[in-house]
Amino acid sequence: MKKKSGFLGLFLICFLLVNSTYAKVGNTVIIGSNTIIGSSNPTNEWVKLTSTITAPTGTTRMRVLLSNDATCGSLGIFDDIYVTFSTVFDPRAGFPTPSVTGNSSVCQGTTTSLTGSTTTGAATWVSSNTDVATVSATGVVTGVSAGTATITYTVTEGNCTASATKAMTVNAQPSAPVTTFNNQFHGCKSVVPKAHTANSDPIFEWRDASGNILPSTMIDGGINSILSNPVTTSQTVYVFEQSANGCYSPATAVELIVYPLPAKNFTIEGTTFSCGTPITLTVNPPNTTANQAVEYWSNGSADGAFYGSGNSIVFSPTPPATSLSQSVFAFLRETHILPVNPITNQPDILKCYSENENISINIKPLPATPSVTNVTYCQNAIAAQLTAGTAGADLRWYTQATGSFPMCSQPPPPVDCPAPTPSTTEAGTTSYFVTQIVDGCESSPRAELTVIVNEPEPNPITCPENITVTAACDATTAVATWTAPTATASCGTEIPSLSSNYNSGDEFSVGTTVTYTATLGTDNRGYTATLGNETATCSFTVTVNAASVATPVLTACPENIIVLACGEQAVNMDCPNCNGVGYRNPLKNYWG
Repeated sequence: MKKKSGFLGLFLICFLLVNSTYAKVGNTVIIGSNTIIGSSNPTNEWVKLTSTITAPTGTTRMRVLLSNDATCGSLGIFDDIYVTFSTVFDPRAGFPTPSVTGNSSVCQGTTTSLTGSTTTGAATWVSSNTDVATVSATGVVTGVSAGTATITYTVTEGNCTASATKAMTVNAQPSAPVTTFNNQFHGCKSVVPKAHTANSDPIFEWRDASGNILPSTMIDGGINSILSNPVTTSQTVYVFEQSANGCYSPATAVELIVYPLPAKNFTIEGTTFSCGTPITLTVNPPNTTANQAVEYWSNGSADGAFYGSGNSIVFSPTPPATSLSQSVFAFLRETHILPVNPITNQPDILKCYSENENISINIKPLPATPSVTNVTYCQNAIAAQLTAGTAGADLRWYTQATGSFPMCSQPPPPVDCPAPTPSTTEAGTTSYFVTQIVDGCESSPRAELTVIVNEPEPNPITCPENITVTAACDATTAVATWTAPTATASCGTEIPSLSSNYNSGDEFSVGTTVTYTATLGTDNRGYTATLGNETATCSFTVTVNAASVATPVLTACPENIIVLACGEQAVNMDCPNCNGVGYRNPLKNYWG
């Protein structure tokens, strides 16, 4: 260097020359590292400085003193130079280093941008572990895998460099949610997709094709997610899983396929109430479409008890003697064949149901045939209403075993049918038939009750035993007495008349046997009990015996006498009490 002339009003700097790099940060002059920096003063004396100086802007002419004396006391060669000041970092003595701002974490598979603190010089960005995170030349960090990496920001101007670092954590990306084997959901009228994951405490987010967030709900203890609102049109939606640190999984595209409900195009015909017989329901018009059928269910959502399908169905209680009361819901079911399920290796089946038709059927068992007891009346007696079964039963009375209408009314049958009162004006037998009504059902077959009206008859009468009387001595008749029979009727209150050809106390001839006979009026003997044109008879006999004549009795007769034949000898016989009975005189050969 050499001295230049014309130097005026310049800052004088003395320094120990190490390099020839001059720089400026703001108005601060920096001349290399390990440089002793000095400044002029108003007296143009050399002054050694230990800090930076405020320098003018732009290009400035400077007088540089080359000295080996650190105190500038020993002047060396000096010269005038022109220095252009620029902004760099001072790596020498605690000068502000570059800084990096931005997120300190990034999700795997996503990016975040870092910003350096200076806009001058050449800046570079470097990652300490590109397997974890990479960084672009503009500070954009990409998370590659879970872990940590250091991002270094370096600024270089001339021979000056400065760096700043940022510790970057890459958070793991959750696995994509799982739906179905082919990520399809099929539904009738609407569909509600469901997603799940093996991760604990998952957070799901659903979006439509435009990126709008769809409301969702966690179910099944927080492991599954469904859309809160059913989707009514076919479309594709996307579901993500979000981790606790805010990282999103890859999107799972879910295809939603919505089928319209089939139109109900039929009516159900048939009786809905029966007594003891099955009920048959039929479809009108019959369905003939290949993938459709009419199904019968116990509720209006086709998910209760399934009764059967087809254009007709028969309902019968089990066991048969019991009742059956239930609602039947008839749907038109349309079947859709879905893709083959790899688990079952069979196509999945989707059944869509129309609006339903509700039919209430009611089958009641036939009531038991009421019990009856035949009744008998006397002609013209006062009859009572007929009875059957248990008290309070709702009965129907008929004059025939089958057919006809109840006696109390021609159609329609009344709610309450009074029991008939039989007529007793004519003798004979009449049959009545009765049923009972329980829960609107009439018993079958009809029970037969027989009413017998008898014409009054005298009951059999009982005569006394045969009577035998004896006439008095020297009498030709005798009196016989007895108790007359009692006459009663077979029914009713009328007492039969009692007649006889003899009465107790009459006299009967000696030696005559008299027979009493109750007849129908064709005989004049005996007793006859008459009631109307009917009779009852009985008879007995009265026998009159003559008085008995005493037989003579010989007493105190002598012993037998033997007479000698040699001569006749008179015998004086004393025969007291002979009462005129003759005897033979052996001497005289005659009866005495």
